[in-house]
Amino acid sequence: MDKLKQERLRKKSYIMLDMYNTLISGGVIYVKDIAKDENLTSKTILRYVEELKLYFENKRELLELGIKIKFDKKMNGYVLYKRDEYYLRKEEIFYLLKLLISSRTLNKEDVVKITKKLLIIINNKDRENIYKALFSEIRGLSYEHKEMNNMIKFTWELSQAAIHNKKVLIHNNNQKIEVNPLGVLVYKDNIHLIYYKYEKDKIHICTPLNQRLDLIKKIEIHNKKENKFNEYFDMGEFKKYFNGAASSRLARIKLRYYGSDINYILKEIPYASISENKDSYLISGRVYIDGLKKFILSMCNEIEVIEPEWFRKEIKESIQKMYSLYSDG
Repeated sequence: MDKLKQERLRKKSYIMLDMYNTLISGGVIYVKDIAKDENLTSKTILRYVEELKLYFENKRELLELGIKIKFDKKMNGYVLYKRDEYYLRKEEIFYLLKLLISSRTLNKEDVVKITKKLLIIINNKDRENIYKALFSEIRGLSYEHKEMNNMIKFTWELSQAAIHNKKVLIHNNNQKIEVNPLGVLVYKDNIHLIYYKYEKDKIHICTPLNQRLDLIKKIEIHNKKENKFNEYFDMGEFKKYFNGAASSRLARIKLRYYGSDINYILKEIPYASISENKDSYLISGRVYIDGLKKFILSMCNEIEVIEPEWFRKEIKESIQKMYSLYSDG
């Protein structure tokens, strides 16, 4: 093969790779512009486009996802057509990144890495616009705690252990706890492992316990499968009543709220039923009691526990202890 022919083939390869990268990143192939820049005819560039079309048409997995090259009359150029149900649009990516940045469940380094990976999906212009919109928020991230470095790894590994019924040994400071993972749950600014605990090699099934992932130092997953205790646990149902308490009792509760903003209560008891009276709201629902106790005490005289009686008594005792701290006697 003579040098001139080799040079033409090399040039063609570079042009087609550039065109391919343009399409993949959401850009547009403008035939006349490329022909002018490369000192070729539009007919030659169109032939390259047809070869790229053939490449995509021969890839079965791409066809199944609805990916193909089409001429866009509005853009006056060739684009990579992708069915919306299989791909993230720029608006969706922006929304996901806003959630990610505000969640505070990862350190700054991981947030930046994930942001870059999501932005690479879209074209340069949209990427630049999104980055400009998020730049100050990303720059302002300050949570760079070392204990959060394993959050992504732990979330995946513990979720897989739950799916495959694997026993896990958790290292937490100087403690080691043997658990049967039920799943991983995000609550407010923390990620929690939900689990049943082993006691003397026997699993203790009652109220599920939870452990914040950022407090876990190390995990060891056993290869042997355990009994399918997960079949009796419904994460979706558990999530309705979960309020972040490390261990708690699920109970039906009835409260009277004397404040004005009922939405403040619904943040803590989202699935409660509410009836409005003249000067108060009557709230009832199921909830994990221990996580709610601190919230009720923080509301001072704006909220009253009606039922259960034993929990009303606990709140009363806590208030009396608080009062004794400030009594002069």
